[in-house]
Amino acid sequence: DQGMLDAAEEVEKLAGELDEAARLKLKADEQGSEQEVQHALGDASKDGHDLADKLKADGKEELGCVVEQVTAKVDGVVGGEHPDVQELQQTVCEAKDAAEKLREAGLPEEAAKMDHMVGELEHALQAELKAEELRRAAASKQGASDALDAAKQARETAAHVVQMPFFKSKPKQALVVLDAQELLEGGKASGEDLGHAADEMRDLAHTLRDQGMLDAAEEVEKLAGELDEAARLKLKADEQGSEQEVQHAL
Repeated sequence: DQGMLDAAEEVEKLAGELDEAARLKLKADEQGSEQEVQHALGDASKDGHDLADKLKADGKEELGCVVEQVTAKVDGVVGGEHPDVQELQQTVCEAKDAAEKLREAGLPEEAAKMDHMVGELEHALQAELKAEELRRAAASKQGASDALDAAKQARETAAHVVQMPFFKSKPKQALVVLDAQELLEGGKASGEDLGHAADEMRDLAHTLRDQGMLDAAEEVEKLAGELDEAARLKLKADEQGSEQEVQHAL
């Protein structure tokens, strides 16, 4: 009934708006984490340069160079769009080694300053890991939204096709399109299901062309293309969701 269809459409619209709001919130949180990363890296860079300069000024040239080498690695990722997590982890290890060398050299004050720099780098690392998680979540939301939009477009095309005069007089062929429409309306179709439906539409379009029904064949081919796109986006969204689950488990 039309009332139920209208209600379903409104609920679907609301769901889409909520998904978009969630995606934008994730994006905003990701940007906040990235700013946190850059702030921590900037502090670590400044502290590293100050400590290296002090050590050299105090005649500790070799130790100053050790700290300087760590700081140069920090400088290499400051301002980058997405610092490499493995590179950050390696820099943290090297900073810890530098702090230990300072302790062994009998420089506890300088070692404490290096420990503080280690803390800043670890803070940057944790913030970047959080930003990566948020980035994956936002991409997953966007992927799911794109897949739903593509399925909706295919559903509208299928509804148009079954109303064509030709199909009203060909119930057997109309049934193939109706099956695809029902699949799309369920909202639970897998990427494989959608791909199979696209193949059936191509077969039907080929049959229609052989029968000289060019207009109908053209519309069915359009539907096949839209089903292919819906299948591709659904498979991609599922893959993103699986990757997110793996990273969360790790």
